[in-house]
Amino acid sequence: MLKTENLCLEYLYGAKAVRDVSFEIASGEHVAVLGGAEAGKTSLLKAIAGLYPINSGKIYLDGKEISAAKIKDRDLMFVYDDGGLFNRRTVRYNLIFPQKVRKVPKNEREIRAVDAADAFGLEGFEEEYVYRLYETEKIRLALARTALREASLVMIDDVFAMSPSSRRASLFRELAPRMAEIRSSLLFATASVEEAFSIGDRVIFMCYGRVEQTGTPSELIYEPATLNVDKYVNPLRNFAEAPVERTAEGGKLSFGGYELEFDCPGYVLNAVTLSYELVPSASGEPFVAVSRIFDGNGFVYFNKDGRAFSSENLPGGIKVAPRIDNLRVFSLTDEKRLTFRIV
Repeated sequence: MLKTENLCLEYLYGAKAVRDVSFEIASGEHVAVLGGAEAGKTSLLKAIAGLYPINSGKIYLDGKEISAAKIKDRDLMFVYDDGGLFNRRTVRYNLIFPQKVRKVPKNEREIRAVDAADAFGLEGFEEEYVYRLYETEKIRLALARTALREASLVMIDDVFAMSPSSRRASLFRELAPRMAEIRSSLLFATASVEEAFSIGDRVIFMCYGRVEQTGTPSELIYEPATLNVDKYVNPLRNFAEAPVERTAEGGKLSFGGYELEFDCPGYVLNAVTLSYELVPSASGEPFVAVSRIFDGNGFVYFNKDGRAFSSENLPGGIKVAPRIDNLRVFSLTDEKRLTFRIV
């Protein structure tokens, strides 16, 4: 079990990499950390591993506080985003050496190394030097080492980013079942929504060092807590800012033929960001597509303003309007989701 309480990490030059992060992972639970560049994913994992000293907060592993413990005293395994491999050594050496350090009997470590190589698609590469491997084989090797140790916690830091973009998805889908076999608690950091949602029973979404939402993949998709979550997880929705008429209780606005009211007296509410989908409507606005993409489920069409409309086939002369039953409204002040009612 892993638990962090109000974890903060600040670099020497003043940048705050991790800001007041608290979460808990149960024994054997697999949790993904999702976020883009500068989200703080790597800094969080390195702070837990003891590679970066934290400024404040606490870290517990299996009920024992390890906030100031030495690296060797933390029962965890860390797979770096660059693999953390011995480049001038063979694949076999990279699989044998970590076991040798932990004093695994010689005969046993040889057998386990062979089994791990076979399981992760490295059969026939055992005597090859790492620097001569393709990036895909380096990823296989980095992950193969997770099969050689049952630590309380395994942390994997965006290791598939090493892969060429053309191979990343297929390689992940091949190796995901192997990672699912990890019996330790798993913290898997990635910038890929597909990878995070496939690996994580729950997902921690980070942005600029803060945790903006923790929940199941479905909760992040259908109930995003912030605008950042919605844009990252649902990039093909439409997003638009709209001015708000302020009232004593909060504000109101007209959108898609509906009057919306907000009860948020604590906000200085002059405008909001709306997140919505378009649906066919006889009373809506004409939609003329200028481009389209295939998102894996079907086609998404775009008009000249960049608004998106999902459809298997876009007929001519179609009119569209915002779908009101899954409309989301976010504050411009802190980008948190607002509750509203239709008048």
